[in-house]
Amino acid sequence: MRLVFVLLASWLLAGCITLPAIMEERELMAADSALAARALVVGAAAAYAEALDENEGLIVRPGAVFEGASDLPAAFAPNTGEFGQEIVLNWVPDRAFTSQTGDLGATSGRYVRTVNGIATSQGRYVTVWRKDAQGRWRVLIDVGNTDPSQSLR
Repeated sequence: MRLVFVLLASWLLAGCITLPAIMEERELMAADSALAARALVVGAAAAYAEALDENEGLIVRPGAVFEGASDLPAAFAPNTGEFGQEIVLNWVPDRAFTSQTGDLGATSGRYVRTVNGIATSQGRYVTVWRKDAQGRWRVLIDVGNTDPSQSLR
């Protein structure tokens, strides 16, 4: 996964970094942070349903790829909460890269999954974004990977 991110970042950074690029990266970081905040309010599946590119959005999880909004409940099934459990997926972006044209980008950061307030797993994620016709950032691909040595349960 690290190689994929390095290749994507290299491709995105092939152009010059300009003031508009810096502004796009800040806008993209804000979009990812807003998605994370929304997930805390309505749950990850519902938040991604609002942000996912309707035609080409993919959620990639270990051993499975989920396509489009109709697959989101399955993609986030471990986060639905059973037997009264409160399961929360929280993440914070720490990097953003945008293409020279400013319509494609990627964010990366750390996530933590908690069950009833106790951290059960954590890891890194990469989200690839594309602007839609209205200029809104939409999720194209989201990939999360639990840290093997950091798994808490």
